[in-house]
Amino acid sequence: MLNFLLGFMNKHKLNKREMKELIEIADNKRSWHPNFSKYTEFIVNHPNYKGLYFERGEDKRVKWVVTGKSDKGQERRKWWDKECKKHGIQLGAGCYAKIALVIHPTKIHTCQICGKELSLEYAYPNKRAIAGFKKEFGISLSPFSKDIFQIIDEFVKSSDDVEKIKRIFKIKSSEKITLENLKDYLRKNFVEGFAKGFLSPGAMSNSPDRYDGFHSDGNCCRHESDKGRHKANLQRYGQDRRVYENWADGDWKMADRLMSIFRKHGISADHIGPISLGFCHRPKFHPLTKDENSAKNNRMSLNDILVLLEDEKTEQVVSWHSKFIWDKLKGNVDTDINAVKLSSIMRWIIRG
Repeated sequence: MLNFLLGFMNKHKLNKREMKELIEIADNKRSWHPNFSKYTEFIVNHPNYKGLYFERGEDKRVKWVVTGKSDKGQERRKWWDKECKKHGIQLGAGCYAKIALVIHPTKIHTCQICGKELSLEYAYPNKRAIAGFKKEFGISLSPFSKDIFQIIDEFVKSSDDVEKIKRIFKIKSSEKITLENLKDYLRKNFVEGFAKGFLSPGAMSNSPDRYDGFHSDGNCCRHESDKGRHKANLQRYGQDRRVYENWADGDWKMADRLMSIFRKHGISADHIGPISLGFCHRPKFHPLTKDENSAKNNRMSLNDILVLLEDEKTEQVVSWHSKFIWDKLKGNVDTDINAVKLSSIMRWIIRG
């Protein structure tokens, strides 16, 4: 479908706005599982989404998708902004993911492709955790087949099993966790804590493009439906998914190309201005080893600050949601210690 759309765009000289509208039309003409059709009707008629814009096509089906930068998308974004303020969620990177989960009436999403229902909470073991269960319990889990609570009910029967869970989730052995409070502990510290290192949700955030704020395809099918997310392709691409999670501005295409080149030569590309702190995804990096980049851990140095200050004379270096705090504090950094302090402040603010 993507190749067809690109060819059509080139042939007919469509501009970006027309191309986005064409993608919206193509998405709405995808085959929908009957369960997903029922899900869309339930959501658009639920009072939690009162006032959120949507249309129906000629087939009377909900037009579930709009592009974020279109007039329709901006109308939706204003609605999500109001909901954030209503629920005390600060506008900025990650705010739409938070509010989409808060207002969802069931926290259960239906996949557009297969019709499977999956939790929107971070409740499913990821590849790392699945490997841990294989090692500790000798069980082979299929991705998104069971959530962590179902797994505990089925396999965790003793205090020894609780210790195995501790090892899987890298929990300190000194933590006093019992069989009775294990699920409460994991919910508080991992599920509600969005523990991306171990657990994944049934669908990723995608507001305001999708009406409910989540990708139409559940994570059960998304690696198949989205060609760019096929496992083989993901290993080839240099794209940094954090740009979506952190709502980063910048020249994504050029930055991704440069990251890919770095990766092919075994070099870790360190953003000059981490996107996790609110900076842009720019095609400008420090070449580091993987260990050096890991050790730096999203902390800026004085040299980073000086480069950013010089670069922003000619280009945008910080994303819209973090510009205010950057402009407010950047002039106070004169040592590496102060650069680390600024990093911590920006990290704290962006994560709310």
